[in-house]
Amino acid sequence: MREPLLEIRDVSKVFPLGGLPWRRQQIEALSRVSLTLQRGESLGIVGESGSGKSTLCRIVLGLARPTTGQVLFNGGDIHAMAPADLRRQRRQMQAIFQDTAASFNPRQSVRSVLLAPLEVHQIGTRESRLQQVVEVLHHVGLDNSMLDRHPHGLSGGQRQRVAIARAILLRPSLVVADEPTSALDVSVQARILNLLREIRQELQLTYLFVSHNLGVIRYVCDSVAVMYLGQVVEHGPIAQVFANPQHPYTRALVNAIPLTDPARRGRGVPLLGEVSSGTHMPSGCRFHTRCSVRMELCSAEAPALYALSNEHRAACFWHTPRFANGRPDWIEAGQVAHDGGSAAGLSAVQEK
Repeated sequence: MREPLLEIRDVSKVFPLGGLPWRRQQIEALSRVSLTLQRGESLGIVGESGSGKSTLCRIVLGLARPTTGQVLFNGGDIHAMAPADLRRQRRQMQAIFQDTAASFNPRQSVRSVLLAPLEVHQIGTRESRLQQVVEVLHHVGLDNSMLDRHPHGLSGGQRQRVAIARAILLRPSLVVADEPTSALDVSVQARILNLLREIRQELQLTYLFVSHNLGVIRYVCDSVAVMYLGQVVEHGPIAQVFANPQHPYTRALVNAIPLTDPARRGRGVPLLGEVSSGTHMPSGCRFHTRCSVRMELCSAEAPALYALSNEHRAACFWHTPRFANGRPDWIEAGQVAHDGGSAAGLSAVQEK
């Protein structure tokens, strides 16, 4: 089996909060997240605000350190590398941020913004650097007239194209895109998404693509990881997850996608209550407080990610063999890798 480009191993991140020593609290932004990204693959990360998507991106890029766990890029742990080695690796991983207005220095022109990565990594001569900048601008659909403009003189779509140009300028292996289209008009979003797809094919890029929009994820990505309160609750190929979501939270998200044909709408799984506070995580399964098919066991123990097929996994006790007789009718579980249920609470299986 070929070595993955990116491997996230049991990554957790805890942010301490202020307060008196005996009353200090903390927020667990990520809890034992494990994901693998092969070269040329596009993995989508989806979830509500506060699910840990942006924190995961920052840790992958080396902008934040995990509390526990490892991030392997090209086989090396980026958080254990010497600064010089990490600097070399960062040429191979670039980012596209959500807020284009904040991701550029307002005093710098487009020319300065795009020349900076080449100068930092000492690539080429002054003349060849400028030629590369012009070429990459043309690649993203902009012309030379943009070189001397400043960010405030560009539209949102133009700023995002400059951001994409900056990300691909060094010919990276991995591009981390954190909500790259959420601040754009719908018509502009479509053009940017088409551009991202074209560039991925032309340059054979690998994407870690974050969005709260399932439609965007389905259009751009090959596989998807659904996150809830810092944990991955479902992970699998786009076609499988969208056609037959196997976690109640994923099913609720998929059923919320607007469809023009009422006959194609799936059976809804309602979400109960509100998202729990990051400082007071629910016991057991973190989703059980909002789940319409929860069992007594769900409030006591946290489910593992059960394998439904070679690539599709879901963190729900309904996929264990011992609950086969009482499964909701939309659950169509395949062969599970193991049974993670315990004896606690098995005698009282009830929907609430």
